[in-house]
Amino acid sequence: MRALVTAIACGLALASTGCGVGFGPGSVDGEVGLSVTRDYGRTPVAGPVEHELGASDTVMRLLDRTTEVETSYGGRFVDAIDGIETTVSPRSRDWFYFVNGIAAEIGAAEFDLSSGDSVWWDYRDWTAAMEVGAVTGSYPAPLAPGSVGAGSRASLSCRAPESICDLARGQLSDDGVQFARSDGGGVRVEVGSFGDLEDSGLDSDPAESGVFARFAGSPGGEATLELLDQNGVRADVLGPGSGLIAAVREPGGPPVWIVTGTDDEGVEIATAALEPEVLGSTYAVAITPAGTPVPVPVPTDDSGKGGGN
Repeated sequence: MRALVTAIACGLALASTGCGVGFGPGSVDGEVGLSVTRDYGRTPVAGPVEHELGASDTVMRLLDRTTEVETSYGGRFVDAIDGIETTVSPRSRDWFYFVNGIAAEIGAAEFDLSSGDSVWWDYRDWTAAMEVGAVTGSYPAPLAPGSVGAGSRASLSCRAPESICDLARGQLSDDGVQFARSDGGGVRVEVGSFGDLEDSGLDSDPAESGVFARFAGSPGGEATLELLDQNGVRADVLGPGSGLIAAVREPGGPPVWIVTGTDDEGVEIATAALEPEVLGSTYAVAITPAGTPVPVPVPTDDSGKGGGN
């Protein structure tokens, strides 16, 4: 069973795949960041740390310089990092990695790094959501130039009142985000209430959206924001004035950042929360009407069980 699951995971090029350990970084060519956590970013394992980037550095080489890594399948699959092992029973837990907040679609040893990249490995239960295409935890990447290609710019689509749109531009600009005049097919930011962003996909389950939160209610009516645990089960419900910051992504495509809420008040409170200290090491973040950030998925009693020490 383990071999079958592993083969499927490698065949789908999940972010948990790693392909060999390197033999040194080569000549120095800038810096990259590395963070290793578990349980959807809740528990630090190693880092965050900045490393000098070698000309031949890959994600796997960077990881190997910081942690103890165990692999299988000829080094193509990460079995353990610092003794935390993948499991398939009673629930499936594996190591996944993101570069600049985007889930990798190739093996770790095949992913060449560029100066300024931010690499995040996370050990998580993927029973409820095998694929999470993008996360908020490396903000301001991938929105800021350099994290998605030199000179790149994000496009902003705002369907909120102008005062909220101005707040969004200000918050993002303060963190180095530059905006394109039109959607050039790259990363984009959508700002608006649940009713205004009907095509966001945030009314579906994590298996489809990759986000452990969903809106309920009809557009134009009163909406609520349901916060889910790692099992995809509703753990809490936030009412009017609640916000959400999330990132979604179709395989092979650019990420879409969604800053939204149950209503305009919720959108404003979510927009004001666009800060690195709020979003760091998160998959998505709900914001209560009081302005309190709540990373999702919500922890459960079985969070962190299994997987070694």
